[in-house]
Amino acid sequence: MNITDIDDKIIKRARSDFLYSKYVDNFLQNKIGCQQLLQESRLAMENYRKRRSSENDPLKVEMVNAILRSSEETIEQLKLEINKPSSKEALKPLLSKLKDVIADEQDELLAHTVTEPQIFRVLTKKYEQEFNEDMQRLNVLPPSALTRVSEYIDETGIYIKRLESNGFAYRSEGSVYFDTLKFDSDPKHSYAKLVREAFDQNKDINEAEGELSSTQQGAKKCPNDFALWKKSKLGEPVWVTQDYEPGRPGWHIECSVMASHLLGESIDIHSGGCDLKFPHHDNEIAQAEAYYNTGKNWVNYFIHSGHLTISGCKMSKSLKNFITIRQALKDYTSRQLRFAFLAHGWAETLDYSPNTMKTALAYEKTFKEFFLNVADTIRRRSNLLNSIKDARLCDVFNKWSNDDIALNVEFLKGVDKVDAALCDNFDTRSSLNALASLIKECNRRPTADIMLLRDVACYVERILNIFGADFSDIKFDKLFYLEPSLKAPVSPNDTGSLPSATNLKFVETLAQFRADIRRISKNDDPKQSIKQILSLCDTMRDRTLPDLGIRLEDREVNDAPYVLKILDPETQAREKALLEKREHDKQVKEEAARLEKLRLKNKREDKMKVPPSEMFLYQTDKYSKFDSDGIPTHDHTGKEISKSALKKLQRLHAEQVTRYSKYIADQELTK
Repeated sequence: MNITDIDDKIIKRARSDFLYSKYVDNFLQNKIGCQQLLQESRLAMENYRKRRSSENDPLKVEMVNAILRSSEETIEQLKLEINKPSSKEALKPLLSKLKDVIADEQDELLAHTVTEPQIFRVLTKKYEQEFNEDMQRLNVLPPSALTRVSEYIDETGIYIKRLESNGFAYRSEGSVYFDTLKFDSDPKHSYAKLVREAFDQNKDINEAEGELSSTQQGAKKCPNDFALWKKSKLGEPVWVTQDYEPGRPGWHIECSVMASHLLGESIDIHSGGCDLKFPHHDNEIAQAEAYYNTGKNWVNYFIHSGHLTISGCKMSKSLKNFITIRQALKDYTSRQLRFAFLAHGWAETLDYSPNTMKTALAYEKTFKEFFLNVADTIRRRSNLLNSIKDARLCDVFNKWSNDDIALNVEFLKGVDKVDAALCDNFDTRSSLNALASLIKECNRRPTADIMLLRDVACYVERILNIFGADFSDIKFDKLFYLEPSLKAPVSPNDTGSLPSATNLKFVETLAQFRADIRRISKNDDPKQSIKQILSLCDTMRDRTLPDLGIRLEDREVNDAPYVLKILDPETQAREKALLEKREHDKQVKEEAARLEKLRLKNKREDKMKVPPSEMFLYQTDKYSKFDSDGIPTHDHTGKEISKSALKKLQRLHAEQVTRYSKYIADQELTK
């Protein structure tokens, strides 16, 4: 895995963050007065607007306008707050809302003053650490090797030297560029292999060069050429290698150097986002193939993954339209997020939205309930065997029924479907559907052979584990251990037995339940007693047991009237929180409906109270003259009301006569 810790965006972000923090500190230390802050904030906002006035991308224009609107509102708030008797520290939240414009202005004015290299390292280390922590939270396996650009400066210098000696690089104004025309004209090579039609798309090429390099475009022989080594200006980090000017690597060269260093002149699979095809991956290919200069492909297969969108809009940090992994994990588990990705083709766009997550939750529930049901069935069969005198391990195995044979056929078909789906371009969505169909076949046969059911469950779990959707919190794979003292098969502790520390809680719960039953049974009304006992049973199922980590479900099957599911504390807490949220939302909805009903009732009553002769008199914006009954005869301009309009007004008047008469009658009755 490559880590880019040298890049134009990183440099500018680190620099502007540093200068913004310094500006805020100066304000808090009274080096900048309140009125000066207002003036400079207003100027920063206007300059921000000017610097981005030529932007044509609709999404970026929308982002810029949103920042300007927010800044305008914040400055108005700031005007009010600075006149209040409060400390400057209290204004920090408002200043943070102006960070975009203030940081941009400070970077424009003072970028050349930032010389400490540590400023740039702090930012990249912070985000690299957060990235690794987030990958752990998402249950993503770590790479075998992780490379950082800042640790490959010397290797980069040597790499560029060889490109020069092979004739595919040239120096200009202190920087070094890749010669795309020379490369493309060479019989052994071809430029822009991935997106040939993108050749000469200067906009994409210039964006890839970085905004700090925009002034160096004239140094290139051809617009398609790209920087291998950039001469650093004041306010930019500096490295020295070979005989090149003090500077830093270009964006494209870093990946070619680091990948070549560890993987050599041939890579089987190279992955990345679909937006990196051109120019980044095409430039990577060109550099590596120019370096080895053998005429062979550097990469056999590229896997370009689809974009992530947020409710239909492109997700981009530069557009400020993004959600962090940590934010997403507040609403969903890593397993649920993984199901969202598994339910989509890896090359497709994934839209992170409530509908997407609804599908993910449905998949998770299908598998989770299946595993819990299997665990309960195993526990039940094990207990049954333990109750039989002289039972032995061999008693676990029984002759298969026709249903068992049919289920085994479906099992083998399911395995083939999963295998075919994964061989067909890693089709995880079809794989999940094949597993879900297999589970459906198991659910149709609740009395299936226990060992066959175990095999199906273990297979489903194994595939999901390969997908990173771990269900290790539900144990069912180790079955029917022979207990020497009993000489009978028993389930091991990890199939769902309860820790001894909680036994007292269960005893107390059972004792309280028994006491309540005894109290209710003394009721003289048998029907009322039965009703109360059933209510008590529901409370035990829905409230008491879930708090103890147990989900009890009713089942209309004679030999298995219930299903017992033991859940881990985290899952139980989430389910309880979800239930409470649903109940709260229901109460809020019911209260809103009640208030709306009351509002409409009051509105009707207020309308009933108006005498028919007065109902139009106050509508002077519509009418100017009225007859003896209060019905309008002329509109507000003095024009006589038309016959059709008059007929409608008379009908409304007659309806009000009926309503008002009823109101008067009701008032008489209440006296």
